[in-house]
Amino acid sequence: MKHSVLDFMDSDTLREMLRGKQLEPAVECILIARSEKQSMERKLAALSERADAYSDADFQKGIFNMRKSDCFADSLRRYIHTMRHALDAAQTTDAEHVFQTEADNSPRCHLFRRFSDAADFLRGSESDARTVTRRKIDDTDELPITYHLNDDCEIASVTLYAYSADDIADAFAELPHSYRKGDLIVYNENYYVIANICRAHKETCWLKHSDSTDMQLYCFGYDTDDLHSCGGSFGHAHIPILQAELALEEDVPDCLKPLLALRLMLRDEMKCTDFLESYCSRSLSDLMKYYKRRSE
Repeated sequence: MKHSVLDFMDSDTLREMLRGKQLEPAVECILIARSEKQSMERKLAALSERADAYSDADFQKGIFNMRKSDCFADSLRRYIHTMRHALDAAQTTDAEHVFQTEADNSPRCHLFRRFSDAADFLRGSESDARTVTRRKIDDTDELPITYHLNDDCEIASVTLYAYSADDIADAFAELPHSYRKGDLIVYNENYYVIANICRAHKETCWLKHSDSTDMQLYCFGYDTDDLHSCGGSFGHAHIPILQAELALEEDVPDCLKPLLALRLMLRDEMKCTDFLESYCSRSLSDLMKYYKRRSE
């Protein structure tokens, strides 16, 4: 293949975990479609390459699920056709349509006649907003098209409100990753500890109801609160596996050090009773020092 699926891994950690592993064609296509960093043009080139190379039977292999379709090959071809049509619409200029951008936390919007002008505006803006919506002037019957841009202000994904067919970017795929319970991860500059690893098999009862939102790491985060009787609270969090990264202990800020104690307990390297007693008495830092001395 000219386009490696590894090039479409937004997570450096996941890319290395999957390097050298054989992925089924459908799983590769789902991962390619889900990339938020690569341009849609490049994604469609990689998807078309696979659509031409594999048979319908090849696309039935692997552990994945699409809620609205039983034929992945048909869905893939339809997705490629629909996304190409959306890209063509972005390059079409006429008197009836405008391209709208919006700034973060602001009711103001900016209108442009050409998509390129809207993208240039966002490129020079300090706003984190990266969407451009194509809509018909004074006509609510025609549904808009929203383009989501990557950091280079290229179209990375498209929301078509008139598109009711199945979407491979919304599908679930089981990945042969090597995350473990107790791993420390970072996502959106926040730190978490993996509490449980959930894997799907062909006979998994929930597989037929799964979608992209089930491609998660089940974690605990920590929120500090001086008014809390224990100094803060742990909370459950679902972190997208495609954007998560492994983190180092030394990168965790002091206020989140309780996560490191939880990590040891989840890995059976700390007694549950020790953890709970120290947490409730706000002395987890002392407990951590004890375990550190014992390991030296």
